[in-house]
Amino acid sequence: MKLYDLLRAYANEALSEEIDLPDNRKFWPEEWLEEFEERSGIMEFDGDLDRMEAEQLAEDRIREQYKDEWLNKTQGNTVKIELNQKLKVEFNID
Repeated sequence: MKLYDLLRAYANEALSEEIDLPDNRKFWPEEWLEEFEERSGIMEFDGDLDRMEAEQLAEDRIREQYKDEWLNKTQGNTVKIELNQKLKVEFNID
């Protein structure tokens, strides 16, 4: 199977599933975890919320932001996949 075919299959599968961060925050990418911690801290202290409420609200907003950013990488039938900073692939799905 050619790399293009593998990427097409991956993209089709990814587009058919709901995109979300893992349930357990321990498995979130570092950048999203840092954003969560900052946002929940601000909500707790500046928003005068208890920690659990601040963390839940922050998690909900981070999950929405994650989905929005992922969906912005796909436009119509064009899929952009970043495997790392040097390897980026963009192609159309038939």
